Amino acid sequence: MNMEKDIQSLLSEFPAYSKKDWVQLIEKTLKGGSYEDLVSLTEEGIAIEPVYTQEDLNDATVQKRHALLQRLAPKGWKNRVVIYPSKQAPQEPLHEEAANWGADEFYWEQLPGAVLPAAPAYVIDWQQIERPATACLIDPLTEKIISEGAPLKREEWDRLADFLKQHPQAGLAVQGRNFQEAGLPLTHTLSYTLAAAITYGIELRQRGIDSYERMELSFSIGSRYFMEIAKLRSARLLWFRLAQLIEAPGRLPLHARTALYNKTAADAYNNLLRATVEMAAAVVGGADVLTADPYDYISGQHSAFSRRISRNIPIMLKDESYLDKVQLPASGSYFVEAATEAFCQQVWQQLQQLESMGWLREPAAVEQLMRDAEKAVAQLTGRLRSGKQVLLGVNKYPNPNDQPLPVEAALFKGKALPFIRYETLAMPEA
Repeated sequence: MNMEKDIQSLLSEFPAYSKKDWVQLIEKTLKGGSYEDLVSLTEEGIAIEPVYTQEDLNDATVQKRHALLQRLAPKGWKNRVVIYPSKQAPQEPLHEEAANWGADEFYWEQLPGAVLPAAPAYVIDWQQIERPATACLIDPLTEKIISEGAPLKREEWDRLADFLKQHPQAGLAVQGRNFQEAGLPLTHTLSYTLAAAITYGIELRQRGIDSYERMELSFSIGSRYFMEIAKLRSARLLWFRLAQLIEAPGRLPLHARTALYNKTAADAYNNLLRATVEMAAAVVGGADVLTADPYDYISGQHSAFSRRISRNIPIMLKDESYLDKVQLPASGSYFVEAATEAFCQQVWQQLQQLESMGWLREPAAVEQLMRDAEKAVAQLTGRLRSGKQVLLGVNKYPNPNDQPLPVEAALFKGKALPFIRYETLAMPEA
């Protein structure tokens, strides 16, 4: 039996339709309506059509992308667990709990007043870099931008360079998370994240350090499934193009963590569903490292149960859903490929604008970031309060008998560029 020949024979029984044919058929069903009436715009301004065909793709471009979009580790992703310290001494070391129950690696996240255990494997908070650690992942640039609304000063770059020279185990985790949690659209999140990575390279190379050899890009993953996939795919493709221009490694690790801004204190078990969708998008988008926060993470009082369930989400996607068996599950999808192309084009234009401003080395670029965030949050607030954007359990199908979780305000950092909460934005003004 010749399988390929049989498939071709089967396909020959079905007539081929062009994109024009499909558009005409759709307009016929609309009875006078226009195909363009069905085209919608994402909050980034990317047009989403009701139908896509092979004519929307450039086969040569898609084939070229395949090698660039593959994960760094072909066997799948790592399950990176955040160690969440308790404000009271834990009954057992949390990093041992994580290691014994499915974590591939972990890092420490400190809350004010928390009791500190032994040194963790990863430290991401710039303020804690003096603590000994096997490896440090830091990002002083974006942390200062969200806290003070300003780029690093010359002496701060000097201090960072000295620290990296003295600690070869330290690396940079460029926190696109800081931008997305502040309400920026996904294209802006990606453009500012890449701009931060380039800024690190410029400043640290002047000080004798090639930061790209120990850098990763870290993102929040929200509930907009297909656009999050396009964001991660675009991050790979755009970085490869940028790397050719700045003589950097063509591929950087991508870390994807469940978003914080869309998690709710009300009807909190819905956060489990949100986290599952988000981690699935991260897998299909090609993330190298996954972090799923507990469904009650927003409270800062998570239990062994919620931590275990969150650790199991990436494991189930691999061991029970077999998503690691396909290297590029989204490649060849007419819609995903078209969305990725549109995403890349928009981010590239934004990067050109940021380059003209001096990247994130200059106050002008940071000020533009602040304006972009303010505008985006105002639009988001309108969508949530009008119900055009649904937050289940809050602005649609609320549970009148629910007992909301307490909220740990310290998680929502950023004084100049504050982290947002959909739940708060959705509430009408008093």
